[in-house]
Amino acid sequence: MKGIKCYMAYTPTLFKLIVLVLLPVLVLGIECLNVLTDKVALFTLISSGVVFYECLADVWNMGGLHSKDYIGIRMVQSSKRGLEFSKKVVLYDCLRKYIYMAVFAVANLLVLYFSIGREAVGAYAQTVWYVYWTSTATLMLFTLICRFICNITGVFVLTYMASIVASTLFALIVACNGHQTLWTVAMVVAPIVSIVIGCLLVLVGCKKMEGSYYDA
Repeated sequence: MKGIKCYMAYTPTLFKLIVLVLLPVLVLGIECLNVLTDKVALFTLISSGVVFYECLADVWNMGGLHSKDYIGIRMVQSSKRGLEFSKKVVLYDCLRKYIYMAVFAVANLLVLYFSIGREAVGAYAQTVWYVYWTSTATLMLFTLICRFICNITGVFVLTYMASIVASTLFALIVACNGHQTLWTVAMVVAPIVSIVIGCLLVLVGCKKMEGSYYDA
């Protein structure tokens, strides 16, 4: 609970309203009101959009965290508990991204269940699994990169690239659909890659905070 309190105390009010509430509600609303036949296709499209806005929103909340010009370092250096506080913020921000993407994935499966039936959930569960992990892997990777950059133009370009990479990874699963071996490998590798990059994101952020604290 302390970690959640730290994260909520760190994030701006407008960020909480837009990124933590309004945008997720909009995404869930689109999923629930979906009338398209191919609901998995909509989920892949939505996932690319979520990767885009999450990367861009991260600039608002933690832009330049890994760079030497990060303003928030002053808070860490000026408080005895600042280092512990900031590490929790970095960790819970990463966890929050995973949880939000999981909520969208579960919502998609529920929409499939109530609109098409149990068979549809079984048929598309693996695809949703793959899309979830490739989405989070792409999000974590580009968040890691963007936090080294303080230039908003550079971050925007990288954010746009993130959505393209996510879309490309989604397309690959379609290409592997008829190859059971490749499909199985993708199902196993995607979560491993995502978790590794997520751990790296947290580790780099915490190391940056710790190094700046002792340099003060």
